[in-house]
Amino acid sequence: MAQFTGGSVLAVDVHRPFLDAVQVRAREAGVADRVSVREARMEDLPVEPATVDLIWAEGSAYLMGFDDALVAWRGLLAPEGVAVLTEAEYVTDEPSTGARTFWEAAYPAMRTTAENVAACQRAGWEVLGTYLLPSSDWLEYYGPMRLRVEELRAEGVDEGLLAPIVEEIRVRQLYGRDYGYTGYVLRPRRRPAGGEYGVG
Repeated sequence: MAQFTGGSVLAVDVHRPFLDAVQVRAREAGVADRVSVREARMEDLPVEPATVDLIWAEGSAYLMGFDDALVAWRGLLAPEGVAVLTEAEYVTDEPSTGARTFWEAAYPAMRTTAENVAACQRAGWEVLGTYLLPSSDWLEYYGPMRLRVEELRAEGVDEGLLAPIVEEIRVRQLYGRDYGYTGYVLRPRRRPAGGEYGVG
């Protein structure tokens, strides 16, 4: 991000080893002077309101809840700032029973793209674009994971500990056409005089 934008980047996470890894990568990329880290929760980002040009949250907003993220982050952006985030969602109005059974247990708040777009608009955002991540991204994610499962099996790791990962991979193979990750590019709409935005 620092290389691409030429700007300053604040990386936030609650897990210190991840932040340490960011600092190592920043030094290796020659941008350590423009990358800082902070151990903090994304529900309470350590930045002043209306000062951020870009919020980038890839595969993480669901941890606090998509709707809560829309509310919490809107006021942090500068007047021309944007938020880019991804959200797991159904890509059909009628997902299969297999997909719905898995996701109702794993992520009960999961909705369709249309429902999430509507939530963005209710919360005072302009949706500049949506982008469904390609199936190849899932293959790149699950390929190494599948190999790691086999390594752990060979090391004698209890099958019960591996079962949730195996099931997630199986569900993707069988029902992946019903759900995906969608990237959102959002910009706050101007607040109407005397008006408030809320998520309904």
